[in-house]
Amino acid sequence: MASLALLLTAAAAEPAHALLGVDARAGAALQATGGQGPALNAQANVGMFGWSARGHYWQTLTAATQTRWMTAVVCKNVSPIPMIDVSPGLGLAGLGQADTTFGPVGLVHASFSPFLVPISVEATAGASWLGGTRLVLPYSLGAKVSLFPFTGFTLRYRGFEGNHALLQGANGPELGVEIGI
Repeated sequence: MASLALLLTAAAAEPAHALLGVDARAGAALQATGGQGPALNAQANVGMFGWSARGHYWQTLTAATQTRWMTAVVCKNVSPIPMIDVSPGLGLAGLGQADTTFGPVGLVHASFSPFLVPISVEATAGASWLGGTRLVLPYSLGAKVSLFPFTGFTLRYRGFEGNHALLQGANGPELGVEIGI
């Protein structure tokens, strides 16, 4: 009986995406960074017919160093395999404290969601050239468990590489909740 309930929950986790190819999700997570204190992550994704618009906002919560990182990206799913999503995208990124420097960003998001299993594995890697002088390489690796319909619990490791001083020590694990159809 428990396995039947698990299968029904997995099928109902994102029914619009499974039936119509429509995807709408929003989530929030808290991150424990290595050197900048706790951080808040907020993200949203709206997609249809293989295209998606993704937004991400990250901010440290300490009063002394409220660093912000944000991206807005348009992606296209290029994977022909149903349970695998590989979505490269281009967009705009911003980084700052009192003022924000913007620049182009390219990223690749990949996820594996087995059919009728409430667990998915995902990874994102990108590159941004901020203000024409600073290279930032954001990345994340994690998993999502959907135990209730339209809801997922996320566990990720999120980090930044590159030569920007504002993001030194900003890597660490995060735990969050995602709501989606």
